[in-house]
Amino acid sequence: MTNALVELHDVMRWLVLLALLVAGGQSLKKWRENAAWVKEDQKLPLIATILLDVQVLLGIIIWVLEGRWSGQNIFFAYIHPVIMLAALAFAHMMMSRSRKLRGGARHRTVALGLLGALVIVILGVPYTAWPGM
Repeated sequence: MTNALVELHDVMRWLVLLALLVAGGQSLKKWRENAAWVKEDQKLPLIATILLDVQVLLGIIIWVLEGRWSGQNIFFAYIHPVIMLAALAFAHMMMSRSRKLRGGARHRTVALGLLGALVIVILGVPYTAWPGM
């Protein structure tokens, strides 16, 4: 069962990275245009944060089921989970802050939140997971 979860976690990694990049890029573009915030602007950031939520939840399930905290690999035992939880917390914090703002300021906060979370996630992905490594 954990093999299937690990495979799903591996595939979802790319969806999360793509979603954060696209949603963050959209908000960055609209921030630079000083566009007004419309209801449609919430869809991509919401999808990106939901995918990140599911990915972190899958990671926690794998971590618990496989007892990763007791392994020899300190990266998978502690560093990777802490970095991913930090990315999740940062994304949610910035999305929450953005709800109090309007227009360009809201786009700015969403862009910084999602692109910042993207950077944190990239820092936490094991180098062996990248193509060609």
